[in-house]
Amino acid sequence: MQDLLIRLQSDVVGTRRPAAQSVGETVQAENLPLLMDRLLARVLRDPDSGAWDSAVEIAERVPDTVAAVCHTLGSIPLDGIPRAKLSSAVRRLPGDRQEVAALLDGWQNSGHGISPVVGRLRATGRGRSV
Repeated sequence: MQDLLIRLQSDVVGTRRPAAQSVGETVQAENLPLLMDRLLARVLRDPDSGAWDSAVEIAERVPDTVAAVCHTLGSIPLDGIPRAKLSSAVRRLPGDRQEVAALLDGWQNSGHGISPVVGRLRATGRGRSV
């Protein structure tokens, strides 16, 4: 699991993306919470890392991870959310989930500088909403 976690945190897309895509198929169900806890701890420490991208990509593919990913992303102070990472979160998180709608609504209605960015992404169809 440590090797997978290292690859999931990589900033190299060619290393990170295949690892994220494999999580649902290769990680045993009982190990998934531990893997996600460690990955999401990295997201909290360094939102601009590849861990953010992996977390969002895993949530897109593995429904059991959506709530934890949304909770973690929602815990990051708005000033700490890299604008470059917003697009991937808005585009990839599954819009049929209440947790996702709540996260995106919170960002969009926050009155913070990210609000118009999230609003534009959602309005142009690159973001999903319930």
